[in-house]
Amino acid sequence: MYKDFIGNITSEVMDFINEKQIKDSFEIANLIRSIFDDISNKLTKNNEDLILAENIVVEVINKDSGNLYRRYLEIKYLENNNGLILEGEDLSGKDSKIVFMSESAILKIKDLQGMGLNKPRCK
Repeated sequence: MYKDFIGNITSEVMDFINEKQIKDSFEIANLIRSIFDDISNKLTKNNEDLILAENIVVEVINKDSGNLYRRYLEIKYLENNNGLILEGEDLSGKDSKIVFMSESAILKIKDLQGMGLNKPRCK
């Protein structure tokens, strides 16, 4: 159902690249990324407090060639105001997590450990 529609969009993008004579891989990769970002921003409500996903898409631009690559990975994703967690398995099949904390979460932890600002909360 969508195959023809997507094919038409792809052809239009390729025609644009050829018409504008864009040869630089980095410029092409950023154009494609900008198209996806624009569509995503128009469809997504950015006011969610919690984002959960069972898998993720990693998108990279090769620093040497400028080619854009997208990989679908079986990594769980959790994001909230405190940061984000990526969860998967290591090479031996054991659960593994990587946690990226927001600055506000780090400040809260420091405060709980007695390493926060040396100011009383009450006046």
